[in-house]
Amino acid sequence: MEPLTKPQFQLFLETMPDTIQNAKKLLKKEVLEYSFSEVDTLEKLYKKYRKRPHRIGFSKNELDTIFVAYIGTAVLWHFGGYWLYVNNHKSPDLGTPFIADSLGSEAGSSPAFSPEDWRYFIDTKQDDERISSMFKRWQHYVNNSPEIVLKPIRNIY
Repeated sequence: MEPLTKPQFQLFLETMPDTIQNAKKLLKKEVLEYSFSEVDTLEKLYKKYRKRPHRIGFSKNELDTIFVAYIGTAVLWHFGGYWLYVNNHKSPDLGTPFIADSLGSEAGSSPAFSPEDWRYFIDTKQDDERISSMFKRWQHYVNNSPEIVLKPIRNIY
């Protein structure tokens, strides 16, 4: 997924329901549950078809967008937060969709999470753990931090 302009980011958000429908097709599911095993399945499918997405009926950009949208939505589902557009022209992340406040403001330095970074790590073979493993670490952190109150966002699309 190439860096987005602000209007392209708005379009990314506006077309999210259609993109999530494509994730359902890819996963062969009527309803997405955003479980850790489902996240693993999507990650495996992305890894398998990222170089030949036409085999599953998508372009490279479509598959990249499905991956970013699904993983971001899974973060929102489990940990809350909101989509954020990086508009800092000095930032290497300019134009990258992020999830901000995913662990709530109580976490202090709540991580900003970019599903695009994970897509990049997979494409460049720098992914040293599964995304679901990271989610499990976050869940463990939250479970051991009573001051953090998650505000997961459900029934998004």
